[in-house]
Amino acid sequence: MKQRRERSDEQQVAKRLELPENETKKPSSLIVSHRDDGVGNIKEGSNISGGGIPIPSEDTFIHRYLRIWTRRLMIVCIFFVVCCVIAVPALSRLRVKRILIEGCHYYDTNYLAEQSGVLIGEELLLCSPGEIQAELFSRCPYLLTVSVERSLRGDIYISVTERKPCFALLISPNEVALMDKEMRVLEICSFDGYEAFQDVVLIELPANAIEQAIVPGQTYENDTGAVERLLALLEAWTSYPEVLVRSLDMTDLYAVALTLQDGTIFALHDCADPQKQIYTALGALQAYRQKTGYMAPVIVDVDGLGNVFVGMPPFGEE
Repeated sequence: MKQRRERSDEQQVAKRLELPENETKKPSSLIVSHRDDGVGNIKEGSNISGGGIPIPSEDTFIHRYLRIWTRRLMIVCIFFVVCCVIAVPALSRLRVKRILIEGCHYYDTNYLAEQSGVLIGEELLLCSPGEIQAELFSRCPYLLTVSVERSLRGDIYISVTERKPCFALLISPNEVALMDKEMRVLEICSFDGYEAFQDVVLIELPANAIEQAIVPGQTYENDTGAVERLLALLEAWTSYPEVLVRSLDMTDLYAVALTLQDGTIFALHDCADPQKQIYTALGALQAYRQKTGYMAPVIVDVDGLGNVFVGMPPFGEE
């Protein structure tokens, strides 16, 4: 009976301490974190002998958890080091085998491969996509966008889009500067060479507007106001698809001559509102041709007040 009561008491105490029942059967193997020194003081770090009730330590689970994850972390680190020892020599043997380029129209693929600075047989990991992109932009003014990717098979893929020449600025009797619609200089070529490009407008500016150096890859600027006038005219005539301009003479500060593809000339004076003046000239040209049936090139002269004169040079017909 006495042993049964003691066991019942132990089970009640174990239940209050949230210990499993089977742990009360091994009092000699449990560690007690506190003990009484007989004077009423509680001290830590002793065992209860004689089958006392154990008090569990609060950090036992945390320590066990840390030990488990420390071992796992060590295993991962060792695995990573082994992989590096194996992979680094293998990656260093990767070489560039091919340079594949797509999207180019004005440039030759072999030329772009040469300008990229990459050599066949070079270590693949030393070929930085960012450096290749910067090299191409600095050496090839026609490029608008460049995308570079590497493959572990030894291939370097380069995808480009190019700027389209829009203007041919006459800078000397025998030379022109090809520019896009943002006035970025693409290249300087001979006067006859620009004709190989389609839909390029020949532009003549006053002499003082082309005194500064014109460098490929840089945006053309000057302080004479010619660039602003040119961009305003470009916006004006591109609003009318039927107006296909072949050349533009802006040598006169107060007048502009637009020569169309069929040889017809729009002479615009004052050019305060070029879009309105082009609209007026276009309407006058259509009315003149419907009235006379004459389809050959003519001159359409529009002054600053909106007055229009249409005829063949010299003005023989109104």
